[in-house]
Amino acid sequence: MVIGVRAELHYLFLQPYFENINKKIIKSPKLYFYDTELLCALLGINSSKSFELHHLKGSIFESFVISELLKYKFNTGNSNELYYWKDLNGNEIDCIISNGSELKAVEIKASETVKSEFFKTLYLWNKLNNKRNNNLNLVYGGNDTRKESR
Repeated sequence: MVIGVRAELHYLFLQPYFENINKKIIKSPKLYFYDTELLCALLGINSSKSFELHHLKGSIFESFVISELLKYKFNTGNSNELYYWKDLNGNEIDCIISNGSELKAVEIKASETVKSEFFKTLYLWNKLNNKRNNNLNLVYGGNDTRKESR
């Protein structure tokens, strides 16, 4: 993980996870801004209504969640590493949290409603990892709690 400060823009590169996966995957880092308030200001988003209508809403929400996970990691002295996973077919897990012996897959969606399609890539990830990972998580922009089983 690379964290940088340049011209007062705070950003991080999330490295790809590619251990023990047989499919061809993307191996370039993914860029996130961890100051989403500054990011919104730079994009001209100055109200919740303009945020809701903005075409980058999902990416901004994803950056916010990743930055909160990173802050939690640093503030708790946690040694977990954060990654993302994406294959050449476009299947992607937004965040893989590794503590060495366990992997947590986290899918991030800005939607306020949970849709069953949000779990599709999580199930694929579980299958590719020989079902050794039962820690599949969805973070979304709504208020309901839901347990999904398959």
